[in-house]
Amino acid sequence: MFIKHYQHFNSNANHLKVDIYNSGYAELNQDKLSHDFAGSMCRLYFIESGEGEIAGNDQAIHFRPGHVYFIPSGVSWNMQFRVTIRKFFVDLNVFKPDGENLFEDCSSILEIPFPEDKLAQTIEWYLSEQTEKMFFVKSVVYQLLAEIIRASRIESPTVKYHPIVLDSLKYIQKHLSLKLTVQVLAERNFVSKSFLSSQFKKEIGVSVGQYIDTRIVMQAKIELEQQKMSVAEISEQFGFCDQFYFSRFFKRHTGETPSQYRSHYTAQDYYLSKDEE
Repeated sequence: MFIKHYQHFNSNANHLKVDIYNSGYAELNQDKLSHDFAGSMCRLYFIESGEGEIAGNDQAIHFRPGHVYFIPSGVSWNMQFRVTIRKFFVDLNVFKPDGENLFEDCSSILEIPFPEDKLAQTIEWYLSEQTEKMFFVKSVVYQLLAEIIRASRIESPTVKYHPIVLDSLKYIQKHLSLKLTVQVLAERNFVSKSFLSSQFKKEIGVSVGQYIDTRIVMQAKIELEQQKMSVAEISEQFGFCDQFYFSRFFKRHTGETPSQYRSHYTAQDYYLSKDEE
């Protein structure tokens, strides 16, 4: 009897973070047309019935049952169809240890074969709302992500950060707030502010403050796209003293106010909410 520990798996398995933001099962009537948009979340489309076209980044893919379609974040795309379609969708992101999107360099919509009987089973699990069935659905999503990573030839990110930098990255992602400071992170790890600042910038490439600002903008975009929270609530979540300061901060980084950014997804019917509820 022997035990062999594989350090690559042990070191990296828990450093890829999968966030599932939104999902739904929809029946959309014919002649429905979604407009061009490029969101901050990746989307999986499981087509149960109906056909049409997904176009984006100079691609045009004929979608049909028996397949899943992966649309990376940042890709401007639209969907057109002339018959009623039924679909199951999931919005998600996969983050590397440094908080960057694992699929950030992907610019193509992918088509993945997915047996219709397996899709029927997945939808049945999803609609059951039973806890154990949710794990079955999640396992399907994870298997598809593995296929997408392989098809996109994405290399496994190897964690090589100093333990203090890695701890700071995790803490920032878990407690993301404008109020978070280098002092707080340094005290957590019993090191000086100067050591943490120097080591963090050396390994991540930006200062702690710049990193926090970038992560806040990225997460704020996701919250705005989901339409679930008001601008004031998002502002409070990220530690801003008021929504007007948050609006100035957001515009400085994106060129638009939070309301202007959100209006794109309201006007363009990103979630097709009336049909997908």
